[in-house]
Amino acid sequence: MKRKRLARRRIFWGLALVVLASTPLWVNFGALSAKISALFDHESPAQNEAHPPPVVEKKPSKETLRAKVNELLKKEGDILPGTQAEIIGVLDLNNDGVWEVVVTAEAGGAYTMLFAVMEYRGGKVALLNLVDRDGEQKKARFLDGSSVRHANAFKILNDKRDKAYVQLTGESDDTGAGWTWDIAAYSWSRGAFRYNRTLSEKIAAGDPQEFFREEDYLDKLFQGN
Repeated sequence: MKRKRLARRRIFWGLALVVLASTPLWVNFGALSAKISALFDHESPAQNEAHPPPVVEKKPSKETLRAKVNELLKKEGDILPGTQAEIIGVLDLNNDGVWEVVVTAEAGGAYTMLFAVMEYRGGKVALLNLVDRDGEQKKARFLDGSSVRHANAFKILNDKRDKAYVQLTGESDDTGAGWTWDIAAYSWSRGAFRYNRTLSEKIAAGDPQEFFREEDYLDKLFQGN
């Protein structure tokens, strides 16, 4: 009996070594990493108490924000002298507990309206950071306006599937009838609003010109806000 058991063990371990040798290293490390992560996920009650959920600040009113918003835009050089920015609305698009403030101001030129998205933290506002298609950080500034051959529009997608800040840029051909569109949609991913290629292409493949024409888009979104 002992010889049979020993022979079975040898066969088992021999097969195990064959499977292990034929398995890519990254698979083994992945499994090991998953086990280690599982151990760390099971924190003790004391550890859980040491990491309470973030405190969600009370939604600020437009009256509370107005002076702060205009002061920041003047400092950034984003507002024309003698003009005031309008606060369109306040929302938390990515549900991270930080309020985002959407404002508009006169920018001058053919594209007269500038839209900016700010974050409200601890009683202060700061321009929201975006990560563009090249992986570079930039401030959340968007243009909205049109001429005969050019068109810009700022939209916010806020449905169950698609949540994003969107810049549409269009240019017509010589006839003025055919339009070419560039879409940049920024959705929440890995701790930042990043360029979402899939969503951008989805919008471009639909009817971006019709999307552009929805002038009351933001009014509907922030109705009563």
